Amino acid sequence: MQALIRGIKLSWTDKRFRQFFWKPLIWSIVAFMAIMIPLRIYLPPWIQGQFAEFGISTGPDWVWRLGINILLFLISGTVFYGLNGILSSFVWEELSLFAEQTLFGSAPNQKVSFATNLKDTFARLPASVGLSILAVLLSFTPMGIGSIWPNGRLCILDFSAPAFLRRGIHFKEQKALIAKNPRALEFLLSAGVVTLFPFLNLLCLPGLVIASTIFVRESEASVPRSVKV
Repeated sequence: MQALIRGIKLSWTDKRFRQFFWKPLIWSIVAFMAIMIPLRIYLPPWIQGQFAEFGISTGPDWVWRLGINILLFLISGTVFYGLNGILSSFVWEELSLFAEQTLFGSAPNQKVSFATNLKDTFARLPASVGLSILAVLLSFTPMGIGSIWPNGRLCILDFSAPAFLRRGIHFKEQKALIAKNPRALEFLLSAGVVTLFPFLNLLCLPGLVIASTIFVRESEASVPRSVKV
């Protein structure tokens, strides 16, 4: 919880970090729009067609359009975080590295190659997509609270990826280390709660990357790499 609060506070108050926000956010927004715009165009007629096959009326047009817009709004946060999670090792590495060097005075200097990032991205892709789909489905629970766990799990796995990769730790070992970490559940649930709030979750995204980096660094002493995977 402390790492999360510290990361979000730094992202909002320390101007040194802001230079690393814009490029990842722009790429994320472009990818997000590339998914949501086609969904907005093609999903309504597809659903209407499915309803028509069973003789179910969708009601007045304005009601139908309102319902679709609400649906897309409810899933938008999860889609956005899912995309950022999948691409995290590429787009958030610079922020993660700068945060670790600034806050702790040093960081592993291992250069992560494009091929390594790509391999790790594909390794975590099934988990990221699966958690995103589960979070979308559970976002329809009261106040969306059912999506806290999958969204939080997505955050802790994917936003810590750049810091883990700098240490030569790939997805399989990363999962094992997180599972052994007594602080992981608290971080997961706290991050999951942050994702519930539209617009706020967007503003907190860089802070979650910083917080995940802090989480990895502070966990090194308590969770050594002697985990069998």
